[in-house]
Amino acid sequence: MKKFISAATVLALSLSLGAFTPKNAKADTNVESNVTEEQKPIDKLNEALQKEGAQKITEDEYFDLANEALEKARIEVNKQLEEGKEDIKVEEKIGDQDSYGTVTFETEEVQPLPTVKNQLVQNSDYTALAYQNKNYSHTITMKGIGYQFKMRTFGSFTHGKNSKGYAIVKGYTYQCDAQTTWPYSASDIVRADRVDQSYVKVISKGTFTALAQAVNYHGYIDIGLYGTGNYKVLRSKFDH
Repeated sequence: MKKFISAATVLALSLSLGAFTPKNAKADTNVESNVTEEQKPIDKLNEALQKEGAQKITEDEYFDLANEALEKARIEVNKQLEEGKEDIKVEEKIGDQDSYGTVTFETEEVQPLPTVKNQLVQNSDYTALAYQNKNYSHTITMKGIGYQFKMRTFGSFTHGKNSKGYAIVKGYTYQCDAQTTWPYSASDIVRADRVDQSYVKVISKGTFTALAQAVNYHGYIDIGLYGTGNYKVLRSKFDH
């Protein structure tokens, strides 16, 4: 009986050790490489379209459709901002195929940040009689098979009238946060241009880079801040 148990134990150990042979290790490596070999969204999309029996699409055509949907969302967001709404979410399909994915445009009211960066030093010419603080936050997302590109531009600005009765943007803050999912990395840059006393333009750009390929995609949000206390999205776009 003891001999039988010993033989069974040896057999079990042999089977267990077999799972760690070089052959199996190579198979695991192949599985990992299959995940990373196709990283361009258009390649993954066309593979899915082919399985569905649908016609393939070029990358230029795909981004054109995405930006048409995003522009439609931007117009709707600005319309609701003019109506006084601030918690807004508009989602649009990309093209007419479910596989193409969606674009989403969101705006929300945020609380002032405890520590701000990129804050304009108050100009001595702006001796405001009364001014108020306004927050802004706008997020665009493009999502499809195997990827998600997302960027948010946000901050605050003070507005009111100066001693001469002119509407002014007294000061402002701005930040950008680009986010994505594996196998991409994200980075962002943002700046603000004062066009005149009553108008500031915030310009932001997000970059989404494939980790194993020299491929970059970009997102853009431009926002106008006005001395009247209004703000609107001037541009929202993705490209490649």
